[in-house]
Amino acid sequence: MDARVVIAGRKDHRPVLWTAALAEAGFNVTALELGQDLLRLLDVLEPEAILLDMDMLGRISALELCRSLRLRSDAVIIMVSHRPDDMEECVALGVGADHYLSEKRDASVVIGNLSALVRRRRGGLLPAGLTPLDGTPERQRDHQHPAMAPAFGEHRLTDGAIEVDVEQRTVLVADVPTVLTRTEFDLLVILLRNPRRVFSHEQLMQAVGLETTNSNHPLRVHLSRLRNKIVDAGGGDIAHNVHGVGYRLRP
Repeated sequence: MDARVVIAGRKDHRPVLWTAALAEAGFNVTALELGQDLLRLLDVLEPEAILLDMDMLGRISALELCRSLRLRSDAVIIMVSHRPDDMEECVALGVGADHYLSEKRDASVVIGNLSALVRRRRGGLLPAGLTPLDGTPERQRDHQHPAMAPAFGEHRLTDGAIEVDVEQRTVLVADVPTVLTRTEFDLLVILLRNPRRVFSHEQLMQAVGLETTNSNHPLRVHLSRLRNKIVDAGGGDIAHNVHGVGYRLRP
């Protein structure tokens, strides 16, 4: 596999330490430590695949970098985490990543994933939000009424009258386009991907990049606006408050 690969992350972390193994496997690898350098050199490097260290240095976070890259590139994006977490994985896929891996995976597994994803990209078959290929068990579907069961996979999420295209970042409610802010959209995707899970205020604030202070007022404002837009468009009540705990998609 002769694909051009960029690895962005701390020089002493596993993603960058995979460089030699990837090069030996035939990949053309460039390693960078700062996300802003990757954005600056993106048009020069023209990567087919990008590995992002979730714990990277610099003024831009890995999630922010992934969002920016997805707007400018169709490269395969794999997020690599030091401490894999379901919530983090959902957010990573929501902002444009194609895959999510633990940094504890052997280099051979990374090479296998990269090769498969690049082949699919070259064949025009790569959807956003792939089912993990690193051995993570597929999540069980929620036993809900069929009309209310969110559809996972590909780049679409549906729940009743709500249809979300994660790749294009568009929302239809009862077949009518509904305009959401970036934060509202990210909150909706997180809730749709985890319809029965209750998220704490802090988890949601961290996930969408809101400053975590002693007050959760900013989060309540965003959720209230999201809820009103969906309800007004005919999508039903969402972002249900679980008293003293946080929020989930439906009551």
